[in-house]
Amino acid sequence: MNYLKIFDKLISKIAPLAFIILTFFYSVFRIPFFDEAYSYIISNLKISEIFYLTRIEGHPILWYLILKLTDFNFYPYTMLIINWAIVSILIIFFWKKAPFNNLIKFLITFSYPFFHYFGVIARPYGLTILAIFLLCYFYKDAVKKPVLFSSLIVLCFNTSAMGMFGGFCFLCLFIYDIKENFKNLEKKSVFYFLLILFFGFLLLIAQFLNTQKPILRPIETIQEFLQNCMHFIYLPLGDNIFQTLFFVFGCILFYLVPYILFKNSKKAFFLLITTYSLMTLFFVKIYIGAIWHYYFYFIYLIASLWICWDKINKISILKIVFTIFLMCSISPFAFYEKGYDPAIDTSKYPFMLNRILDNKEFKNSKLFCLDWFSPFSAGLLPYLKSNNITIYDLNGYDRTTFNSLKLTPSYYNTPFFGDDFIKHLDKRKNNYLITQNYFFTQGFIAKKVEFINNQKTNGFIYESEKVKIFFELKEYYPDIPFSIYKINYEQKTK
Repeated sequence: MNYLKIFDKLISKIAPLAFIILTFFYSVFRIPFFDEAYSYIISNLKISEIFYLTRIEGHPILWYLILKLTDFNFYPYTMLIINWAIVSILIIFFWKKAPFNNLIKFLITFSYPFFHYFGVIARPYGLTILAIFLLCYFYKDAVKKPVLFSSLIVLCFNTSAMGMFGGFCFLCLFIYDIKENFKNLEKKSVFYFLLILFFGFLLLIAQFLNTQKPILRPIETIQEFLQNCMHFIYLPLGDNIFQTLFFVFGCILFYLVPYILFKNSKKAFFLLITTYSLMTLFFVKIYIGAIWHYYFYFIYLIASLWICWDKINKISILKIVFTIFLMCSISPFAFYEKGYDPAIDTSKYPFMLNRILDNKEFKNSKLFCLDWFSPFSAGLLPYLKSNNITIYDLNGYDRTTFNSLKLTPSYYNTPFFGDDFIKHLDKRKNNYLITQNYFFTQGFIAKKVEFINNQKTNGFIYESEKVKIFFELKEYYPDIPFSIYKINYEQKTK
């Protein structure tokens, strides 16, 4: 009796099931962090408004439409279960169709990005990886099934910003293969796949074409580019030795794999190098990214090896190095980001939510929220909506022009406080501001206000020739860290 074969078979059945069960409980027994909550808020807008937001928010409309169509007012459970279901399908498909041995499949399945992030965080990335893996599997028959493959490319384009890189590379490979086999193709199939790609690109243009010309800021652009470059280089070099070693080992693997792929599969080499180059350009030129965006270096490494695994399967050194790399990827130290902890970030939501719900004064008032990139207001909005309490987000601004977005009344976005801020106050009610404690002590905001710190009154004042607004401190929570201010104002007469 061959016990290794029995164990290998057992792993192939138990591992996917274990992943599905564990990620289900991991998903539903937690508080969504602000990106998830923000997606839910967007999905509650009108479809036309969502189309407008895609060019600012960065991801295509597909994920928001899925959330919109499946919104049964069970926030956040419906959203979390949808993502869990998509990733569960992805894992089952991966175990059944990926060409890797079961050890490599096991290590990928329980790697930190898959098990800790993609499997539990309700974002569009699970959908993106499913589209990438479908493209990998059907690539060998792409020319025989051009309609199916072109549809998968369009799907990949419309899942997330990270999916656009892979979709573009597979499109290039597909066009090359079509050109090589054009004589053997049916004209009808060529027409259909061109039509699908044409409408797919129209859909992307409709979502991301920005008719407003951005203000040219050459000095700021150069500074932002240098800052992004430093972040890109510094991010992987963690505070712990494990992350740094993983980064160094990953660099070795990156240089080793392209060299082997170039000799054995030029198409896989093209996919890896092009996706890595486009992502790097994106991170240093357009958007600095968060650690979960960088996980897609890991995803496209898997995709590149997938489409050429039959050709390189006998190269034992690559298999050994790749397996060791995957063993390291299970450790959370390998993908740790300094200064960010979703558990701590979301722990303030229940506390502040209960403070608002338990206080009758807050229920009957108009609430404003001001925080960095709106994580707090985004985290609270879905819960407050179900309790018929509205909180207005003051931090919605276009980072290109630094003008208020003024998106829609549905999103409750209002300009940053200033002379026109009083237009948004409710004169029949009390008005309150909920804000992060450090927000007013840093940057451009601190220059706009005068702080008051005495035994009788604490708070800050915004004053101009037209208006004087006094933010009186009512509640202070240093551990969260957030404060609640009552807003008093007076308009000056000429």
